[in-house]
Amino acid sequence: MRGIPPKILIVDDNPENRAVFRNMLSPLGAELSEAGDGRDSFRNWYKNNEL
Repeated sequence: MRGIPPKILIVDDNPENRAVFRNMLSPLGAELSEAGDGRDSFRNWYKNNEL
């Protein structure tokens, strides 16, 4: 990817599913954050509201 890497928040309660997405997106240069549920995703967004 060229330019500014996209920021992606991966939200899933299954760690294996998050790992699949992480493994697919990491090589593309995306800046990844993860959350295990909706509440964690909101906290993550609130803390890093640039996502």
